[in-house]
Amino acid sequence: MLGALGVVVTVAFVGLGEEIFALFVQEQEAYLAGGNYLMILGFSQLFMMLEITTQGMFNGLGRTTPPAIVSIFFNTLRIPLALFLGARIGVTGVWWAITITSLFKGSILFFWYLALRRKRS
Repeated sequence: MLGALGVVVTVAFVGLGEEIFALFVQEQEAYLAGGNYLMILGFSQLFMMLEITTQGMFNGLGRTTPPAIVSIFFNTLRIPLALFLGARIGVTGVWWAITITSLFKGSILFFWYLALRRKRS
């Protein structure tokens, strides 16, 4: 279910970001910037859904440490990455920092879960 939702949100954010933002603000500069923001975040939506799902699977196994480690590490990494990217490409660097770390969080948790599952079988 989260995979389907992730696809819908990804398509909406990447393809219709400006239109979505224009529903909330009328200033062209604002909805153009907002559309850019949604497009960048749209690329990470499937990975965010994967992170949420995998975190729930770890919790169901009573193993809450792996999601906590991944979340704390990559959420903390957002700060220096946003500073680095922001200095080079402006505010969109902050948005890319969120997207990049979300890609890593979802992927790493998924592969960590698969490794744990293989180890248990």
